[in-house]
Amino acid sequence: MTSVLPVQLSVEVPGSGTVLVRVAGDLDAGNGTRLLRLLDDLLRDSSALAGGPAGGRRRLVVDLRDVRSFECRGLDVLRHARHRAATVGVDLVVDGVEDRRPVLPGRVLALLDSVAPALAG
Repeated sequence: MTSVLPVQLSVEVPGSGTVLVRVAGDLDAGNGTRLLRLLDDLLRDSSALAGGPAGGRRRLVVDLRDVRSFECRGLDVLRHARHRAATVGVDLVVDGVEDRRPVLPGRVLALLDSVAPALAG
C-alpha cells in the first residue's frame, strides 16, 4: 500500500565529506522511490561528499528518526543505495532507528540489518 502523504526529505552537509539525508513520514514503496532518486543523485554528483578528512572515508548518512512507519519495499531502496555507495567509495550509514528496534516487525529489522549491520544510534 502506498501512502497518500509524501515523505519529507532534507539534505544537510554537516561536515567535510559527510552528507546527511533526513527522512520524515511514511517510508513505503512509493516514497522509497523518491528517497532512492535523491540518494542516487547525491552519489552521482558526489561533490558534496568531496573533501573528506585526509585518508578518511566519505559518508552518506540516512537518518530515519522521523519515519512514522516502515514498509519493507520502502526500506529495500537502502540496499540499492548501499551497493551504489560502495561502488563510488562512500560509506552508507543508517541512523535513527536503534531505540525503535524493539517495536519494529522482524522483516523490517532483518532488512535494516542487511543494509547496515552496525546501525548507528
